[in-house]
Amino acid sequence: MGQKMETKMYCQTGKGAFIAVFEELEREEWYAMEAKPLPVEKPAEKPAGKPSLLQRLGLAFSTKPTTPSYNPPKKHVKGAFFMGDMKCPFCGNQGFVKCGACGELTCFPENGKHFKCIPCGNEGEVSGTISDMDGSMDNQRRSDSSLNRPDGQRKNGPTLR
Repeated sequence: MGQKMETKMYCQTGKGAFIAVFEELEREEWYAMEAKPLPVEKPAEKPAGKPSLLQRLGLAFSTKPTTPSYNPPKKHVKGAFFMGDMKCPFCGNQGFVKCGACGELTCFPENGKHFKCIPCGNEGEVSGTISDMDGSMDNQRRSDSSLNRPDGQRKNGPTLR
């Protein structure tokens, strides 16, 4: 208990991605407690002067902002995953869903039913609960006083099938 896990999560509006910090407050009960926005990478600026061959072929510059890669070593964790104090830093949603096709996490409105996955485009009705997740671990232990669940926050995150 008291471990922390970080995993990448996407904003359902497509505005960006963030790191969701989950904390194990009870044995195998993980709560989303904090969101850390990932900066959006802006397209490269075109330099002045004569374009290179790659530039003329359209291969040198991205025209779409991208999310920086976030690929620390991951561990597969089983348990129950709930919303704690975390909100999406881009749209304020207080729920999340795990895509049944690609396994990525996306913020989701608490009362939503239909969902479209930002990373892979899979869509459908939301059902079930999240029972496993991949993330990077911080094995730092917390004092017993920090192991209290947020009041009334025992909602398990749903899975998109």
